[in-house]
Amino acid sequence: MTETMKFSKTRAARAAAAAAAVGMLLTGCAVGGASTEEVEQADGDATLVVWTDAVRLPLFEAYQEAHPDVTLEIETLDSSPEELASKILLANTSGQGWPDVLATAASAASSLASDPYDFTLDLNGLVDDEIVADFSQGTLDPCTVGDELICLRGDFAPGVLWYNPNLMEEFGYSLPTTWEEFQEIGLQLAEEHPGYIVGSASNPWDDLTYYAAAECPGPEFTGVNEVKVDLEDPNCTRVTEMIDTLLDAGAFARTAVVDPQFAQDYGTPEKVLMMMGPIWYGQNVYANMYESAPGSLSFAAPPKWEADAEAHTGDIGGRAYVVSRHSEYQQAAADLVTWVTTGPFLATEASTTLPSYEPMQGAWLDRNISDGTFAVVDTPLDEVLAAAVDGIWTGLTYKQANSETYRSVVPAALGTGKSMTETVPEWETRLVQNLEAGGWDVED
Repeated sequence: MTETMKFSKTRAARAAAAAAAVGMLLTGCAVGGASTEEVEQADGDATLVVWTDAVRLPLFEAYQEAHPDVTLEIETLDSSPEELASKILLANTSGQGWPDVLATAASAASSLASDPYDFTLDLNGLVDDEIVADFSQGTLDPCTVGDELICLRGDFAPGVLWYNPNLMEEFGYSLPTTWEEFQEIGLQLAEEHPGYIVGSASNPWDDLTYYAAAECPGPEFTGVNEVKVDLEDPNCTRVTEMIDTLLDAGAFARTAVVDPQFAQDYGTPEKVLMMMGPIWYGQNVYANMYESAPGSLSFAAPPKWEADAEAHTGDIGGRAYVVSRHSEYQQAAADLVTWVTTGPFLATEASTTLPSYEPMQGAWLDRNISDGTFAVVDTPLDEVLAAAVDGIWTGLTYKQANSETYRSVVPAALGTGKSMTETVPEWETRLVQNLEAGGWDVED
């Protein structure tokens, strides 16, 4: 495996239009910063206020250790993007209290560039162009607003097919290459080995795990200010029907993979034969929550639907790092976000998510293989991951609206025994409302 793992860049043209529309129309307002007021820059060593979540806290702690001349005042906030945005508005009202650097969901970053937030700083000229060019194709799309680069993406999360190679061999099953085969194995597993499962649809991000993989218009970018929402589209109903089939058979759990009950019932006793999910499942779920034994976990490329020409997957997570235009230490803040998104820390054990910065991806993957988190079984894992990255579906836009709605509706409904078919109408209604509130013209 090479130190630098280069992924395919065939999706640039498709991604560009959607990215531009997201940046321009998230709130229906002009973007790029409503104010052109320049903040006077301070002299001397920088003191930077950082808002981050707990997962990324070690990144900033490592930066502080490596850069004693910079003082970081870190506030750990496990807040939703909406709560963070509200805190920005409070700072706008009082005229103080902004962080210099903010870690937020990548899909929410561009909304902070427009009124009423007017928060983001254009990083062009503050971050080397050659560094920017080495981020994986598409990962900086949420950070691009018109001609401005308003954040750097620290990590991203293509979906892959996780599986237990020992169980696959013991039960005599082969890895599925299509979703139809995935369902067939799930039904066979439920009949031959009751109590074992092939996943769950009760996770807050499973709109991306399953529906984006089917190119379901929920929502789909269709024009400059337009999206289509139709969860009765055949691309969506095939997913809904598969989920219900596997739920009825007992091959899908009704709890989320990060739920302690799921870990007790399926994860720790190694009763998960396979499970579609983001690349961060390996360290954050299997290794940390289930304490999986070395050699019991590997991943394969995402399956495709038989009717489709190629496999697709969602981009299921990741954080973007935004610099405040109010900062008195803008270059120092830009240097900080550059280090946490490109620096050597990304290859250490404490870094659990896939770097967006390509030169660090090979080292990250090598480390996970060498410490036993991932077992190499057949296809080299860098090739598998490259296929997953290239399969990220760019037709899905404004992911934040979709995922917020899915997590507020679907997990609770499935947890109470409802079918996915029964749940979809409420999901669609709430999704349309969310999108319209975000300034989109919704075709349904």
